[in-house]
Amino acid sequence: MIPAEETKNGRPYEVELPKETVELLELYLKRYRPRLAPEGAAAWMFPNEAGLRRSTIPFSTGISAFVRRETGIQMNTHLFRHLAATLYLNLHSGDIETPRRVLGHASTTLRYHAEVKNASAIRHFDSVIAALREQAIPARKPRGRS
Repeated sequence: MIPAEETKNGRPYEVELPKETVELLELYLKRYRPRLAPEGAAAWMFPNEAGLRRSTIPFSTGISAFVRRETGIQMNTHLFRHLAATLYLNLHSGDIETPRRVLGHASTTLRYHAEVKNASAIRHFDSVIAALREQAIPARKPRGRS
C-alpha cells in the first residue's frame, strides 16, 4: 500500500503481491535490510546508514551506475517501469489497459507506449496475413520435366 500523498498522481496505490515477490521482500527485510541501518532504526524500506530515509537521487544514481557497470546499458530507475510496460505490450499489443493500471497512469501509458503498441500490432497483423496467405495458396509442386 502506497498512500496518496506518496504517489505522483495523488491517488493511493494498493495491490496484492505475488507469493514470489513477498518471499523476496521477506528475505530482504530479514537478511539484508539490517545490514543497511543500525538496529532499532526507523522502518524505511531502504534506510541510509543512520537508519533514516535514504535520499532518492543518490539511490537512483547508484542503481543506474550498477546497471551500467554490469550490463553496459544506461538506464535510470524510472525506465524500469517503462521497460516492464514495453515487454508486456510486445506480447499483448492490444492490452494497453493492464500496464496503464499497473503503472497507475491516467493517460500517459498510451502516449509513451503507442509506438511499441503499434509495432507489436503490425507484427501481429503481418503474421495473421501470412498465415491466411499460406492457407489460401495451395502448396505448389515444383515444375519439372516428366
